[in-house]
Amino acid sequence: MRKREQVRGVIVAVLVDRLAPAENAEPPPVLVCSISYDIFDDPVMLVGDGHTYSRAGVTEWLKTHRTSPITNVALSGAQLALVPNIAVRQLVAEFREKQPQLSASKRRRLGPVEATARDGAGQHAMALAIYSSWY
Repeated sequence: MRKREQVRGVIVAVLVDRLAPAENAEPPPVLVCSISYDIFDDPVMLVGDGHTYSRAGVTEWLKTHRTSPITNVALSGAQLALVPNIAVRQLVAEFREKQPQLSASKRRRLGPVEATARDGAGQHAMALAIYSSWY
């Protein structure tokens, strides 16, 4: 078991170095909740869709919806269970350690357009939002 912990520590360190190589770097999209657009506080995986969210955000979502926040697929029963995502929690802790300016009290909240644009797949959404703001 000790060897497994060492290997996991090395993997986490390598991932964090690749995710945030520069000081004052923005958090990578994998560490940002798609509901709150903020760095994960208490990352949990929604069993029904396999995606990770901040516990507070997904709990609030599930109060009024019975669907996945990302895929909009209907969920029921055990699919609504939340499981702690320890790997993401470790990545967030490492990222915050390397980025002290993003402490809990001073985090910069990302807007939905900015968070979408940073994931690389939302460039068209970003362009549309900017274009729409001009008119």
